[in-house]
Amino acid sequence: MRPEKSRLGGTRMNTKRKRVGMAFVVLFGLLAMAGIGLAVVVADDIRQAPSCPYCGMDRSQYSHSRMWITNEDGKKVGTCAIRCTVVELDGNPDGKVKSIEVGDYDTRNLIDARKAFWVIGGNKKGVMTRRAKWAFGTKEAAEKFMKENGGTLATYDEAFLAAREDLKSGGRGGMRAGAGMGGMQKSAGMGGKMQGGKGGCRMAGGKGGMMQGGRGNCGQQGCGCCCCCGN
Repeated sequence: MRPEKSRLGGTRMNTKRKRVGMAFVVLFGLLAMAGIGLAVVVADDIRQAPSCPYCGMDRSQYSHSRMWITNEDGKKVGTCAIRCTVVELDGNPDGKVKSIEVGDYDTRNLIDARKAFWVIGGNKKGVMTRRAKWAFGTKEAAEKFMKENGGTLATYDEAFLAAREDLKSGGRGGMRAGAGMGGMQKSAGMGGKMQGGKGGCRMAGGKGGMMQGGRGNCGQQGCGCCCCCGN
């Protein structure tokens, strides 16, 4: 009788293990499906515009500062931050903008840039600028950030004007049409943006330059020229 009892106990144990194993498989499948669904919602604009058209930076890496512009004619432009948004809007004055969205600093979800609560400055390194500009969906979130990191509460218009000022100021970390150490420029210049040679921010790489999939001065993958963050 003892051997038979032992076999019965073993059968029950095997059945229990099978049930536990199946439960883990089902749970893993559900989690995987949920993750895929979430990625579809969050990364929709990033899939359409994976990189910024002005600096080539990976927008998924900067989803907390990225912006999404929709014009009335259906044209959509995805930038890495408000600085490149200034370049887009100032460079296309005749374009009729329907909506402008920005990544919420905390959630990384796109929110209405004009209704967002912006924070200018603070001790967090900015994107494409030394003077950071972040957007938040609520005033409470913006105030919490300022309490922990500093900065000044601002509207979208104020943040846009500040970005435009930084853009025009040039200098190291600047971005302008003329020369400037570390600036983005149309002509030649150390650290400047150009089609060839030792460029700063450009699609094809170069010494100190930012490349698709390459490394720049700051050592970050997909980012890293001196004009991106002032390094």
